[in-house]
Amino acid sequence: MRKTGYSGKPLYQKLGFKPGFRVGLINAPARYPALLADAADVEFVQSGTGLDAVHVFLSEPEGIAPSAKASIPRLKSGGMLWLSWAKKASKLHAGVSEDDLRRHLLPLGWVDVKVCALDGDYSGLKFLKRRE
Repeated sequence: MRKTGYSGKPLYQKLGFKPGFRVGLINAPARYPALLADAADVEFVQSGTGLDAVHVFLSEPEGIAPSAKASIPRLKSGGMLWLSWAKKASKLHAGVSEDDLRRHLLPLGWVDVKVCALDGDYSGLKFLKRRE
């Protein structure tokens, strides 16, 4: 189903997930599997290392740094880190902003390269390790 103002691409493609990817999930909402139901051959895991991506859902600004520092070592070289938060317009909003994410990740050598609306409640910011 295509919503007004949203790309026609499936969410997993907007997130850059490809067949064969292993994606770690942290604090994903219960509806996350339904949002990515068409992500054929993408494995979503709760633990492990050597991951192509880690997708973290944040509920408070204080959780940004600890979540990032715990997630980054789980990624393989070239892996992507998605940090998601509830939008201001959402009843789930708890004060996390894009600026908060950048403030914590940029000093770690990671740079944001893409923003993505996941659904009506959540947005995500994609980070990659800064190239030397």
